[in-house]
Amino acid sequence: MVYAHGDTITDHVIRQKASQLAVNLEVDFEPSNGWLMRWKQANNVSFIKFHGESTSADHGSANEWVTNVLPQLFRGYDPKDVWNCDETGIFYKAMPSGSLRFAGDEQSNGTKVPKDRRTKLQFTNMDGSEKQTVVVGKSAKPRCFKNVKTLPFSYFANRKARMTSQLFTDVMKTLDRKMIAQNRKIILFLDNATCHNLLPGTNLSNIKLSFMPPNTTSLIQPLDQGIIRSFKAYYRRELVRMQIAAIDATPPVPLSEVAKQITVLKAMHMMKRALFMVKPSAIQNCFKKAGLLNHRLKWKKYSTKMIKFLHHRAWSKQILTNLSASTTVHNVMEN
Repeated sequence: MVYAHGDTITDHVIRQKASQLAVNLEVDFEPSNGWLMRWKQANNVSFIKFHGESTSADHGSANEWVTNVLPQLFRGYDPKDVWNCDETGIFYKAMPSGSLRFAGDEQSNGTKVPKDRRTKLQFTNMDGSEKQTVVVGKSAKPRCFKNVKTLPFSYFANRKARMTSQLFTDVMKTLDRKMIAQNRKIILFLDNATCHNLLPGTNLSNIKLSFMPPNTTSLIQPLDQGIIRSFKAYYRRELVRMQIAAIDATPPVPLSEVAKQITVLKAMHMMKRALFMVKPSAIQNCFKKAGLLNHRLKWKKYSTKMIKFLHHRAWSKQILTNLSASTTVHNVMEN
């Protein structure tokens, strides 16, 4: 696909346009698949799949919020107390849909692709020192949890394995109690999804929720700038390691059997390892890309200068007061 001047160009568009030009030039020509392949090779054109939603995002509202609203929200919060959260779906048993083969080998028959999905609510703070995850599944008491005293993450369940206002409220209350125990107050940035509405009567004493403008999270939400993508890449690596172990086994274990071995508990342990691999520097870069880290540093720099100025001003005022109260000094000055 060629993307230029806001237009989306596909193979079908190129072939149709070539046919129109042939008619206009009165040339007997019909663009074939072979011609299209050679044309793309000659002009270094390739197909690129769209990623994210930034093209349709509200850039104006995002810039306005980052420039005028965000600096005021940051006042009084250290980087470790500036948080972001977001949900993402994860197909925790995902296996390859194809395989490499030598030319001439017979086509291999595939198997049913596992589509077991879970929702993961991820939290992280600006300096990357804290990363937390909540997993939402379908079964309230999976068999793999039997006799397990401690889970890698908090686990909730509902029929669709989706985040709801009830679950989100419970998660926020737990996090609020944790912040109270640590004597900390944090600000949590999040999108305005319906599931993020707290139940009526819910009061959070140590967490301030700050909702981003609608249709802007793909631009200014740190987790969408690469943190979630990095986590999923590391989780995929965990799956690949399982595939290699299955191939090296004697006899080799089919992928369909490998997928069956991945329980919810095993997937949660794999998620924990994947989340651990997401470096604090990567998280900081994503906050910076979203525009949050730059403004936090600017405010901190401004605050430091202002504090120094006020200290200097107070010190100067104190000296003048002492001088005015000292008759000895006045006499010396008069002499």
